[in-house]
Amino acid sequence: MGRSEQQAYWKPGADLSMPFFLRRMDTEGRIRVPQIPETELPMYGFMFLRSGQVLLSVGGEPLLLHGGEFLLIPPGTPFAIRYYHDSVGYTGGFRENFLKDASHPVLRDGHFAVQAFTHKDMVFVDDIFRHLQEVFPRDTAYLKSGIDFLLAQLSPDEHREGSGIAAKFIDMVFDRNDRVGTVAYYARRLNISADLLNHHVRRYSNHSAMEWVNISRLAHARNLLMDTDLPIQDIAEATGLDDPSYFSRFFKKQEGLTPSQFRKNNSKKS
Repeated sequence: MGRSEQQAYWKPGADLSMPFFLRRMDTEGRIRVPQIPETELPMYGFMFLRSGQVLLSVGGEPLLLHGGEFLLIPPGTPFAIRYYHDSVGYTGGFRENFLKDASHPVLRDGHFAVQAFTHKDMVFVDDIFRHLQEVFPRDTAYLKSGIDFLLAQLSPDEHREGSGIAAKFIDMVFDRNDRVGTVAYYARRLNISADLLNHHVRRYSNHSAMEWVNISRLAHARNLLMDTDLPIQDIAEATGLDDPSYFSRFFKKQEGLTPSQFRKNNSKKS
């Protein structure tokens, strides 16, 4: 998928009329995702992430997917992608009548499933997906066997309950209906201390809570500078930094350009 920012990884189209489809996913850096309504697939959707992170909302629940994890989404389950970070892997979908064996327990659970693989197993699964992509769409028998093997590895109860606080925090940080807040602000909303919030977030996502706040601030600022004519002061306030001078220093430190220079170089306005 490269650096295209206009394409969701499961976009509606001809693929959805097929019993099976598969795409390679490869984003560089932090890719913004357009604000689009949640999507529901008429088939099972899946994502295998070899490396990087993807923040999603699945069935109304925030989910942060890491490298080495496989996600399966049942048909009709609403989902949306909020954020990519160096995401490399595969996405696709299949209809139940495509399968060799539709009796896998994970298909009867009705809830999305997440399976984490060890590094050794992850390399093996990545190799399976590479072969699937090489033979798609001509070798239907191999495609069915590959998907059947992957489904056999999934457990319906694999979703990690302990990740809930971190996932909820990251989802709130990227909620564009609210301006970006401080770590203390989000800790109060979650009814825990800032230190405990940071512990959970760092343990689950390999970033501190403050790093996620700054990632969201920068992404929001970039989008507003490219897509709107809002004054710099209003953009600073929207990102949770009320002092325009401090906002400009923060932005230049991250991007190497002032907000005004960045807007001039990247504005989509004609």
